[in-house]
Amino acid sequence: RDLRENYCRNPDGSESPWCFTTDPNIRIGYCSQIPKCDVSNEQDCYRGNGKSYMGNLSKTRFGLTCSTWDKNIEDLRRHIQIFREPDVSKLKKNYCRNPDDDFHGPWCYTDDPLVPWDYCPISRCEGDTTPATTSLDDTVIPCASTKHLRVVNGIPTQTNEGWVVSLTYRNKHICGGTLIKEEWVLTARQCFPSRYKDLKDYKAWLGVHNIKGKGEEKHRQVLNISQLVYGPTGSDLVLLKLSRPAILTNFVEIIRLPISGCTIPEKTSCSVYGWGYTGLINYDGLLRVANLFILGNEKCNQYLKGKITVNESEICAVAETIGAGPCERDYGGPLVCEQNRLKIVVGVIVPGRGCAIRNRPGIFVRVSYYSRWIHKIMMTYRKP
Repeated sequence: RDLRENYCRNPDGSESPWCFTTDPNIRIGYCSQIPKCDVSNEQDCYRGNGKSYMGNLSKTRFGLTCSTWDKNIEDLRRHIQIFREPDVSKLKKNYCRNPDDDFHGPWCYTDDPLVPWDYCPISRCEGDTTPATTSLDDTVIPCASTKHLRVVNGIPTQTNEGWVVSLTYRNKHICGGTLIKEEWVLTARQCFPSRYKDLKDYKAWLGVHNIKGKGEEKHRQVLNISQLVYGPTGSDLVLLKLSRPAILTNFVEIIRLPISGCTIPEKTSCSVYGWGYTGLINYDGLLRVANLFILGNEKCNQYLKGKITVNESEICAVAETIGAGPCERDYGGPLVCEQNRLKIVVGVIVPGRGCAIRNRPGIFVRVSYYSRWIHKIMMTYRKP
């Protein structure tokens, strides 16, 4: 596959070329500066959410051939019954379409039993913008209805954060994650850069407070990971399907997902969790927490002074204490806020530029931007 020297390549079928980096905190980097080839006609791109796309593409972003719509129409009806009856007149053959108005673009069913459906490699048309939403800083949709990479200089948590997951490789902690359903863990793509990984040496440790503590085996659950589901292009998210459902106990809990499109108000005090780099020479293995204030995207961009532009799929938070925040091996862990007395996972930790740097906000994946995708995966990726 021509893996010479240090050139950008794509040996695993990712959505863009990538390479290993020399930064010990960031294992891989995507070569986003490489332009995509020009599309040949208007139908090779889509506008808005792609609901009106009528092109002839019939492959997913990872190269699977699309399955015909007529073979899957009952599954589609079950999936979108809460929205509307699908317009079957547009569902021709096995072409990529967007009958459920998926925010992330056209998709199709597949005949792979492990991949019920996936997105298609179609870009938004040049000059078209992301479907308009109200300014996130002004949105008043609550994230909860009424019906940590390592955390630098954090304090040890109490033992009731049962939704924080330690992801291990050969029994060594590598990343954090969040238990959002009995058999689903939300984490960062950087923890699983290749979708072709052999998962037999990867485990999810649940109910663990001290990953070095031998006295915790009695309530620790160690589960195999059966499948990776990559998030929409550019999301930096991965959903991990566990080999069997976790057993919910006083030590293993599920955390709520935010309502789609909601926003946590600026200055809300939230927390990040992780077992990563602590700044201590003798690491004690305890799960740690650091408190951060939510920063609106507009103000966050002012802090960053044009070096990075934060978009609506991201959320910013700044540490309450100087030198506190997420770091290496906290990646994939949660940013958690509380609304209506309910804890919600509002962000996912992804690699930044350095750890807990003074006056530099942390940038997290905004979970509410992807809530509908997460629910769609959990609804459609049933057991074979």
